[in-house]
Amino acid sequence: MRIILFLLLAAPSLAHAQPGPPTFCFVLAEGSTTLRPLARAVQVEQHYRERAPAPGPIASWLKTEVVLRMEHGTLFGDTTGTWHVYHPYEHGAEAYVLILAGADTMRLDMPEDPMPLRQQELSRSARDTPEVIRFRAGRYAMEEYILERRNSGAAKRLSTRMFRNESAAYIRMTEERGQRAFGKAG
Repeated sequence: MRIILFLLLAAPSLAHAQPGPPTFCFVLAEGSTTLRPLARAVQVEQHYRERAPAPGPIASWLKTEVVLRMEHGTLFGDTTGTWHVYHPYEHGAEAYVLILAGADTMRLDMPEDPMPLRQQELSRSARDTPEVIRFRAGRYAMEEYILERRNSGAAKRLSTRMFRNESAAYIRMTEERGQRAFGKAG
């Protein structure tokens, strides 16, 4: 009886422990044909508005614009530490990402529905793998820009490299632990 009670109490928390779908993220790359991180100093900002429900015939209204300076994080499986990943807020209305590099500006308009962005990511993996944004000045729609052949191909190559590096690091770690646990083979 105690086991059944424990399972009933633990079931809701176990259901929430499952990982969710991947979130949209991206890295900045040089515009050249080789896949390498953007070397220029950049400032990345996200601009968006929250949609709020409204009574009556107008279903919603837009709150004032929010501007966030986006900080980058480290990319899993990156042994060089040179790739910086950005995670924009996905649920804003009239949202866009602004990338400022010196006198050059790149604007990427985000869709209000994040599913087109997530579907591209899910086609590579069930976890966060970044899109590759090759910097070039101008204004683009994010969901179209990431589907360009050189960007989507670069994202596939980068995610394959990241998984390979992560797997190799895991193998090294387990071998080191085994050697410590059983003593070095002589």
